[in-house]
Amino acid sequence: INLIVVHADTIVFEKAFVQVGRLFNIPSIVLLNGLAGKGIHPSVCPLSSDYILVFGEGSKKILMNLGLQEKKILVTGSPQFDKYFDKKILRNKKIEKGKIVFIVSGHPSKNPTPEVHLTKKIKKDIFRMLFNALKKFPEYKLVIKGRKGWDMNNLPQIIADQEKYNIDFVEEIDSIKLLSDAEIVITTNTTMALDALLLDKPTISIWFKNMERFSGYKESKAIKTVYNQKQLEKAIKEYLRRKDNLNKKEWLEYELFKLDGKSSERVANFISKLILQNKENGKKQ
Repeated sequence: INLIVVHADTIVFEKAFVQVGRLFNIPSIVLLNGLAGKGIHPSVCPLSSDYILVFGEGSKKILMNLGLQEKKILVTGSPQFDKYFDKKILRNKKIEKGKIVFIVSGHPSKNPTPEVHLTKKIKKDIFRMLFNALKKFPEYKLVIKGRKGWDMNNLPQIIADQEKYNIDFVEEIDSIKLLSDAEIVITTNTTMALDALLLDKPTISIWFKNMERFSGYKESKAIKTVYNQKQLEKAIKEYLRRKDNLNKKEWLEYELFKLDGKSSERVANFISKLILQNKENGKKQ
């Protein structure tokens, strides 16, 4: 083994893997899967790996404030978003009048992390808030994006039946296909809010004041955060009337580094450099 790559080295198995690797002089990195939260980030603190690769300067600043050494943090952008800089994709964007997309956060119903993951009860409240708000906009169709293997994929339809509201539910679908023709995208704290912004979609985050220090997009200048049904209705109206023009590009550059589609290349180059250095150090020993 020349390199250990994990997405969260605070998980017991991954932390053990990283620490055993250190005994054999095997370098390790964390590929951060999302933006760093304002509070104690559950997937990266304390850091056991040699380096952590983050999306942008925003996450780097937060992690340094949490005590991580600057030399251990590398800003690369995120490979998962490189596809949005394909000119063919951007040129073929079309809006389907009357489509609003809601993206679930697919945390399991069992053993959620307190104040970090949304419980089943909270998810029910979110769906009720969403459905009752959108009843005020009967001309709009709501498409809900679930998650493959999520144990609550049936929950949106159960709540929709209770609230007498019609929805379309999809589980497996390409993000570009799902989002490119939407008028508005609504989510909680998922990274697909960033997918939506990269496709230039008005984006709303439903969140909760008692959970702000761990996640959510309250600090974003490009995503409107709402906390109740009234605020959600107002945000939808503003977006549909095009009265709210948030500065997306500046915030995206702060959180996703260079918007150039070369994040994968930067990550690959760093990994290659790290492996080469490790091999050279092994020869010297």
